[in-house]
Amino acid sequence: MQWLIDRCTAGRAIADDETASHLTPGPNDALIIAGDISHDLDVIHDTLSTITTNLQCHTFFIPGNHEAWIGGSKMDDMGLTDSFTKLEKVVQVCDELGVHTSAKLVGCSDGNNDDPYYRHPVWIVPMWSWYDGTLALPDCEDLSVGLAYWPWVDFKRCEWGNEYEGARMHVAVDGGNVDARFNVPGCERVPSQELTKLFLSWNEDSLNAVKENSVANVISFSHFLPSPQTLPDWKVPSSNTFRREEWLDHPVPDVSAKFAYVAGSELIDEQIRSILPERYDCIDSTGNSRSQIHVFGHSHRPKDFARNGIRYVHNPVGKPAEREMNMISGEFDFQLIWDCTGSRSCRDDDTDKGGWGEVKAEDIIIRYWEQFGGGVDLLAENMAKRRRRKRLNRQGPW
Repeated sequence: MQWLIDRCTAGRAIADDETASHLTPGPNDALIIAGDISHDLDVIHDTLSTITTNLQCHTFFIPGNHEAWIGGSKMDDMGLTDSFTKLEKVVQVCDELGVHTSAKLVGCSDGNNDDPYYRHPVWIVPMWSWYDGTLALPDCEDLSVGLAYWPWVDFKRCEWGNEYEGARMHVAVDGGNVDARFNVPGCERVPSQELTKLFLSWNEDSLNAVKENSVANVISFSHFLPSPQTLPDWKVPSSNTFRREEWLDHPVPDVSAKFAYVAGSELIDEQIRSILPERYDCIDSTGNSRSQIHVFGHSHRPKDFARNGIRYVHNPVGKPAEREMNMISGEFDFQLIWDCTGSRSCRDDDTDKGGWGEVKAEDIIIRYWEQFGGGVDLLAENMAKRRRRKRLNRQGPW
């Protein structure tokens, strides 16, 4: 929260200098927040209010798993006994503050073609979602055995009702063989795929609005991961095969294996790709190829890559410890991914299928800590230091 306040203060100062170059969004900008502000409704309200009041940007938000948590005296006093009701309260907070939780077309100025903000309009599409175990890593069942007692807070603080319990209820069958990933003890703690389907159904009105409008470009966003390739340790986005020995080469492969069960769902990517089903053949009214970007959250591991016509971006704030261990940049900032004026974006050519409004990243990001954070040896060293520090703190000064 303090980082946000500092950025808002800096943003107001920079806004007074029209010659300044900055990434802090302002009144002519849109800001995407892909969930997990807090489980506390007051904190959600204060955070979003800080943004809308100080930055005055068009703010888009979709709840994450933290927003679905119930429990504790404050929420008990409010009578919040299930996560569906809690999410309704979160949406009410957004509505009160003018924060968008459904699709909106931005960069389009009432048909005035002389206005530079009309050059490259884009749909921003918040997408409800959840996880269902379908991103679980193959042939990693031995690393996932601790799922039965893994302290994943959602298992205690999210309440969906009996109808949506148990990932084992949707075990995948291939040639008559039950998918071994769903035989791991503790897998029943993961909600059934019916919950993911329910959340995705909430997106239909927004998706229909986008499909009915011929404007070219789409930026969708979800809290949860949409495909295996967006998992923290999937190192080759073009590959459909997970290379366990090569890619789980860090000190905590078991954490990666367990997290994959609660990371997201393959159904999310199916819905994303239904928006512009013929990605490269879609042409907008200006003759430009249609761009599609999907922003996601949840994993706390930066990503920025393209796969089969869609660019996937995760720009996490993360936790102080993650920044300390170089899992995330210590110089975290807002990331510009689209410019409706086209002044800071790339042109379409034979090698770049992005639309003219898209702002490319300087680097493709797959595993930040490996590419820019010193690699696996430094990661192991930093993790060991952190474990020693935590152990000493528990022991006390005597």
